[in-house]
Amino acid sequence: MGLNQRLSEFMTEQRVKELYIEKDMSLQEIANIYNVTPSHIHYYIKKYKIPPRSSTNHSKKTKEKISKAHLELYRSGKITNWNTGKPRNESTKRKISEVLKKGYREGTIKNLKKGKTFEELYGIEKAQKLKYNHSIKMKNKLSPRKGKKYPHVDGCQCPFCRAKRGEFVGEGNPFYGKTHSDVFGEWKSNSQLGDKNNMWCGGISFESYPIEFNPVLKRKIRKRDNQTCVICGKKGRTVHHIDYDKTNCDENNLITTCRRCHGKTNQNRDYWQSFLSNIVKSRPDNAVSS
Repeated sequence: MGLNQRLSEFMTEQRVKELYIEKDMSLQEIANIYNVTPSHIHYYIKKYKIPPRSSTNHSKKTKEKISKAHLELYRSGKITNWNTGKPRNESTKRKISEVLKKGYREGTIKNLKKGKTFEELYGIEKAQKLKYNHSIKMKNKLSPRKGKKYPHVDGCQCPFCRAKRGEFVGEGNPFYGKTHSDVFGEWKSNSQLGDKNNMWCGGISFESYPIEFNPVLKRKIRKRDNQTCVICGKKGRTVHHIDYDKTNCDENNLITTCRRCHGKTNQNRDYWQSFLSNIVKSRPDNAVSS
């Protein structure tokens, strides 16, 4: 009796399906059981019309072997990834984004970057470069609506048109007759206290002004600036420290603003310090007359 005849007694259709499909064994593993080559096993798979596995549907053990072998080759530098240095296309980006979002929602994937700053993730130097590059990218990014006008048709249901028509006044306001609970009010207040506030500067607002910063000096600065806000040109009575140093009461460091513009100077301080310093330098005498 030949090998094929003896093998056919054991390799019944039920046995092949049990080993190849149910137990998820590879051709080599099945061949090792009967001391034959994988081509013999492949013959019976074709004979019983069992659908073979595709190249992306290997058994778990085979996948692990392939993964380990590829990892060793990558580390040794013998092979390189075919898409190294190549940008992903939009469809791939979208698929990756959908998988990650689903994993975050279901809790199967942990977002290691969540709740951490750029400084914590990349270090101070790299974080500064990333923030600068991002700001330049956003400034140079052209808005699709830039230079175009999109007129609103009659009966437009956008929030702006509805507000202009007065639909949100009185009972039309979804919050009409409602109030926030005490718990929400307390949480809202505490969520913006101290260093939780995006305007927090280390508590310098609690520092007292020096004696030199008195009503006499303030009147002198207002008189010098003609009681006018140097930013908007309207009437101003607030005296502002250009370098944000309360102890520096030099008259060239003080300037008159209105209350509204003084509030603007608390944001983007580097810009306002440079802007107001240039105004002082551009004055004819570059000094305050006594």
